[in-house]
Amino acid sequence: MTCRMTTRQDEAPADTEDGAGLRVAGLPVLGWAILLVTAMMSVTWSAHKLLWQDEIFSFQTDRVASLSEVLRIQRSYPISLEPPPYHVLAHAAMVVFGPTAFALRLPSLIGYLLMQFCLYFFVRNMAGSRAGLVAMAVPALTWTMYYSAEGRPYGVLLGSYALAALCWQVASRRVTEGTPGRVLPLVGLAATLALTLNVHFYGVLVLIPICGAELVRTVVRRRVDRGMLAAIVAGMASLVATIPYIKASGEFKQHYYVATVSVHMLTQPYRQMIMDYTTYPQMVQTVLALLILLVGVIVVWGCVRAVRRRTVVMPVSEWAMILLLVLMPVFAFVLGKLVTHALEVRHSIGAIVGISVLFAIAVARVLRRKSVFYGVMGLLLVGIVAVNFVRVVQAMVDTAQTMADLTMAPDLRAKVDTLADRNIYFQDLGMWEVASLYEPDPELRSRLVLVYSRNEEMSRREHDTMYLTAVHTKRFSDQPIMSYDDLRRVPGEHAFATYHSGWNWTDDAFAEEAAHVEPMGEAFGGELVKVQFQ
Repeated sequence: MTCRMTTRQDEAPADTEDGAGLRVAGLPVLGWAILLVTAMMSVTWSAHKLLWQDEIFSFQTDRVASLSEVLRIQRSYPISLEPPPYHVLAHAAMVVFGPTAFALRLPSLIGYLLMQFCLYFFVRNMAGSRAGLVAMAVPALTWTMYYSAEGRPYGVLLGSYALAALCWQVASRRVTEGTPGRVLPLVGLAATLALTLNVHFYGVLVLIPICGAELVRTVVRRRVDRGMLAAIVAGMASLVATIPYIKASGEFKQHYYVATVSVHMLTQPYRQMIMDYTTYPQMVQTVLALLILLVGVIVVWGCVRAVRRRTVVMPVSEWAMILLLVLMPVFAFVLGKLVTHALEVRHSIGAIVGISVLFAIAVARVLRRKSVFYGVMGLLLVGIVAVNFVRVVQAMVDTAQTMADLTMAPDLRAKVDTLADRNIYFQDLGMWEVASLYEPDPELRSRLVLVYSRNEEMSRREHDTMYLTAVHTKRFSDQPIMSYDDLRRVPGEHAFATYHSGWNWTDDAFAEEAAHVEPMGEAFGGELVKVQFQ
C-alpha cells in the first residue's frame, strides 16, 4: 500500500532549520522559554483563583494524614470519582509544600508542561523544529490552560496523552525490533498507557488513537509489530487496577446528577477547548462558534497544502493518530451515551493535542522564512502572556467578589448570634464547600453546617449526588455535617443559607412542611433565612 504522504516508517523531514538555536535536553532554548512563560502564567492564575467545589473534594481527600488513608477513601467512600493516581501525586506534593492550593494543583501543571514538551518532539519529527515550537505554544493560548491550574486529573491526562503519542511515534519509527534504542519508547508507551488508564476513567479514550494508528501501521506493513503489541497489551492490562475504584464510584452512577448525554456534547468540547464561551451572550457565542469553524477549515486546508507540497512527510499511520486524537470528543460522546451515561466537556480535552499538531503542520511552510518564524513566535509568546493576564485579572475579580460575599454584615451577624442555635445551615454543597474553606472568621467558619437528605434530593431533584457526597465526607472528615431529618426534629429557629437554584430543594421542602421562614438578609452569596419547623 502506498500513499503520497509516504508509508515508510522511518522517514522524517531533515531538520536543517537554523531557527531552533541552542538546545538543552534536545529542546531549543525558545522551547524552554515557552515552558517558562506557561508555568509563570499558570502559577499566577492559580495564586489568584480560589478552589471550586470539585477541587475542594480533591483537597479534602488528599490532605488526609497518610497515603494509605487516601487509597482507602478512593476505594471505599470517594467524593472525587476517579482512581487514586492523581490523589497520590497531590498528597505527595502536600507532604512537601503543605496542604495548599499550589500543592493540589502542582501535578496538573507538571502534566500540562509535559504535554507541551512532548508536542515539540512529536511535531519536530514530522515537520521540523520550528513547527514543533509552534505546536507546543498553541495550547497555552486556549482554554485548556485552565486545566494546568486546576487540582483535578485533567492536566495529567493531557501530559499522558501527548507522551503516549510520542512514545508510539518513536517506537514505530525505530523499526528494527529489539534494538536498545527501541526498548525505552516501548517501555514508556506501556507505562504511559497504564498511567492514563488509571488517572481517570475516561483515560480509556487514549486507546482509540494508539490502537487505531497501530492498526493502520500493521495494514501498511502487512505484519504485526510484536514489540508494539506487547507494550500496548501491557498498558491495557493495568485496567484491572481500576476495578475496585469503578465499584466504589458506581454508587453515584445509579442516580447521578447528569442524567442524559446531550448531542451538543459532540461540538461543545471543541468550543470550550478554545475559550470559555459560556460566559458570553448567546449571539456572541454563535459568532465565536462560526469563527472557530472558519479557523478549523483554514487549518485543514493548510494541512492539505502541506501534504501536497511535501512540506510535511510522514507515515499514514501518524496521520491516523492525529485525526483520531482530534475526534476524541466524538468517541467520548459514544462512550458516555452507551456505557457511562455521564459526560462532561473536560473528559475529551485530549483533542487539543491533535488540534495543536494540525495547526503546526498547517503553518509549517511559512515558518521556513526566518523573519516570519521569529515574528510568529514573538506573537505567540506575547499572546500567551496577554490572554492569560486577562484570565488572571478575571480570577482576581471573582475572588474579591467571593470573599466579599463571605464577609457577613455586623448587624446580620448579631441577628444570627441571638438565636439559640447559632449554626448556619447549607443545603447547597458547593457553596458550603467554598464557605467552609474560605470564610475569613474561624469561629463563624466552625458553625457552617451541611445538611443532606436522600429522600428530599431524590423526590425533588431526581438524583442523590449531594447526599452521597455528604455521607462519604462524614466517613473521613470532622467537618460539621448532619441529616436534614435530624435537624427538623430540633426545636427552635435555625439560620439557613438559601440560593434558589436548580440544585436546591430547601425552598420546596420548607413550603411543603409549612415551616415558618423569615428573611434575615444577604450572606454567603445567597439569602439567609430564619426557619422554624412545625
